[in-house]
Amino acid sequence: MAGFLGATSRGSALRADILNMLHWLYANEVCTYKKSLPPDGETVAVLWRCSVNQPEWKAPIADSIDYSTMVLGYATNFLPEHFYATYAA
Repeated sequence: MAGFLGATSRGSALRADILNMLHWLYANEVCTYKKSLPPDGETVAVLWRCSVNQPEWKAPIADSIDYSTMVLGYATNFLPEHFYATYAA
């Protein structure tokens, strides 16, 4: 869902809905994976793909090519408006 944030206008209802759903998923640990960070082994939760119809299924690995769309989409919350349209090649 976060990958679609870049295509939404700030302040739009669709953008607010996507952000609310992402925050709910994270807060309720739905579609989250626990990962340990080096060097101290701190555990963090990371959102990733899962199935709504089959809750027991989760993607076996997080691929950077897929995960990047989430990171880049979510980054639009913190970058100037039209950042990618202005600076992307």
